[in-house]
Amino acid sequence: MTPDTASLKIERTLNATPEKVWRIFSNPLKFSEWLCTPCLGKTDKPASFNFRVGGLYEVPMLWQTGDVIQRGKFLEIVENQKLVFEFYWEGTPEYDHIGDTVVTLELEPDGDQTKFTLTHEGFTVKKAAEEHTMGWGECVDALEKTFA
Repeated sequence: MTPDTASLKIERTLNATPEKVWRIFSNPLKFSEWLCTPCLGKTDKPASFNFRVGGLYEVPMLWQTGDVIQRGKFLEIVENQKLVFEFYWEGTPEYDHIGDTVVTLELEPDGDQTKFTLTHEGFTVKKAAEEHTMGWGECVDALEKTFA
């Protein structure tokens, strides 16, 4: 991260093994459902998901102003341990210029639980990082409830 970019980090302990948590990130339907937080609605448009390094994903969602797309490319995949992907918005004028952002999801075994860390880096607008902290918080809350 450079000095003129902002980032966010969320850590939680999940009541599941890394293998069970990984199934959500490696499954197209579950991954897209996880990205659609309560503040973003689901649409009838299907998600596309090519789960390999260099593969692209695209998740259509409903936003306050209409249809939007969250998309990116998978940069690193270490099964049951780490997933790194680009994160871009299309159709949201307020976030179209937030920078080239990257999300890293890390899973670390902790007995029969998982230490989960989400890092989102590269925001060129600090306010966007703050707003994404709320959105990612909802995603992680939902993930936590999945394994409660």
